[in-house]
Amino acid sequence: MEKGFYTNKKINFDSFAINKFVPHIYDPYAHVSIPCGSSALSLLTGVDPFILSASNKNKDHTSDKFMLSILKSNGFKIAKLTQCSVSNNRTRVLENNIKYYHVLLVSQLVLRNECSWSVIYDQYIFHNFLVNLLKPLEFLNRPVITSYLLFHKKYK
Repeated sequence: MEKGFYTNKKINFDSFAINKFVPHIYDPYAHVSIPCGSSALSLLTGVDPFILSASNKNKDHTSDKFMLSILKSNGFKIAKLTQCSVSNNRTRVLENNIKYYHVLLVSQLVLRNECSWSVIYDQYIFHNFLVNLLKPLEFLNRPVITSYLLFHKKYK
């Protein structure tokens, strides 16, 4: 996760709280050829993963810029998370700003020079339409490169 900078502009984490998360899960085996970024976007937006994959001009990489442009065009509110933005609001050492009722989009380093996109909600991690329990060592074994806090009105 990027360090970022401390500023007077703080993330209002409560404004990203949701009451329901409605992921669009396609058959992971029928969509095995879909890149993880397109899978994550499809899971969040409901747009066909093949359409999303075809709209990405760079077939070898799904950039943050591409991910954010698709999410914004589908009505998502987005806050980039950095070490500073997460810790900027804290008033107590053990206070957590990110909670189980937040939706996160994360890019993690999974192989040498290769990242992968996942969506996290509650205690679950969604990757390529597969759903797994989020394990305590996930972010040590696959370090977070970038992460975003997401909100959409359909989650209220």
